[in-house]
Amino acid sequence: MNGIFSQKIFLVDNDLFSLAINLQQLNNIGCTDVHPFSDEIDFVKKLKEQPRIIFLDYRTNPQKGLKILRTVKRVQPETYVVFITGRSGVLEALYSLNYGAFEYIIKDKNYLVAKKLVLQNIEQIEQLIYKNPKNR
Repeated sequence: MNGIFSQKIFLVDNDLFSLAINLQQLNNIGCTDVHPFSDEIDFVKKLKEQPRIIFLDYRTNPQKGLKILRTVKRVQPETYVVFITGRSGVLEALYSLNYGAFEYIIKDKNYLVAKKLVLQNIEQIEQLIYKNPKNR
């Protein structure tokens, strides 16, 4: 399980405790190039480093999460943005997916499994894209 797990991942959460837990979990499942951000301004400045995946806390400031998503998709449309949140909300999930988020994960007892599955799904998509000569 190497591939996508070695890609550059940005992790954005303004809650330092949650940020530290997420960073440790990603490291524990084999992610080797994770860059944590607790401030969305610093994060946006670093987008030029072209992360392949971004785990973004939806509650960074409810509407700011969607604003950040739109910025990412405008600058790097092929980046996978995965929203993470402590509360479920159907409208929030629909809005995020409508604006181009790859997935919307709720922090619950299956949170670590969900992150791992999302990464595996991204890896499968990447393999399919790579295998199709039209996409190279």
